[in-house]
Amino acid sequence: MVVMGENKNFSSNHLNQSEYEIPYSYDKIKWKLGETYRIRVGNIYDPSKFWIVHFENELSLFFKYMNSYYETKKEEYRMRPASIKIKRYCAAFTDGAFYRGIIVDIPLFNKKEKQVVVFLFDFGFTNVVTIDNLYFLCEKMYSIPRYAIRARLHGLEPFKTDTWTNKSADTFKEMTQGKILLCVLTEIDPVLRTVFIRVMDVTQFNKIVDIGQVLISEKLAKLTTSRKSKKHNKSRLVSKVRYPYLFPSFEALENGNMPSTVFINESLKQCITSSILFKPYYNFNGVELRD
Repeated sequence: MVVMGENKNFSSNHLNQSEYEIPYSYDKIKWKLGETYRIRVGNIYDPSKFWIVHFENELSLFFKYMNSYYETKKEEYRMRPASIKIKRYCAAFTDGAFYRGIIVDIPLFNKKEKQVVVFLFDFGFTNVVTIDNLYFLCEKMYSIPRYAIRARLHGLEPFKTDTWTNKSADTFKEMTQGKILLCVLTEIDPVLRTVFIRVMDVTQFNKIVDIGQVLISEKLAKLTTSRKSKKHNKSRLVSKVRYPYLFPSFEALENGNMPSTVFINESLKQCITSSILFKPYYNFNGVELRD
């Protein structure tokens, strides 16, 4: 893969990005149920919402090239404040490196700090980035598919609670992040470009460990069962959805509408009223939550 240099007037000549649509690596893969794929796990919200990378070697090479390219040419691509808009593709410098991304939110409370929310679609993270760390995306980088793919662990739900606990998410992270893993495809959702998978690690002794089974054995997960309506304690939030552990949606996470990790989400419960944080998914005491 070779990406050539761009015209120095890129920022003035390419403000209208309507002609661009970065493709998805999901669409480049011939998915077959029951097939085993080699993956790397990117961002993890919980076992029902995480992002995987199949073309791991390509991403590694591209990421190195992108950072080398922008280290020397970033000033040619720097975004002016007037050019910063929601749904604009960009190169964002955050956490010490350059990433491809799309601006998904410009929070009102961050106007003074001049920050925006960017979804880093090669890894599945959302980050808050200052506007002086935003750059136009090199034109040839539009043809390279988004590497991160939405994924869910197949056939599992939280052990006792309606939603995944911090411990469940942390254990899943400890067992997956930073590793090359295997996954078996069990189901796909082509509309939402989401894969349902079993994830397995291969130990140094060539033993295959099913990570879902480990979560079950540690009483952090159980096999999915059909749910019937049940009476709820009046002191708790009452779910408006049948499977609360599947929420927030991938769209809400990628658009910056919800925190990108369970830990942050749990922390926010301490300082944000339930009417704001839980409105899309819960009633309180059977009453619709209001702003």
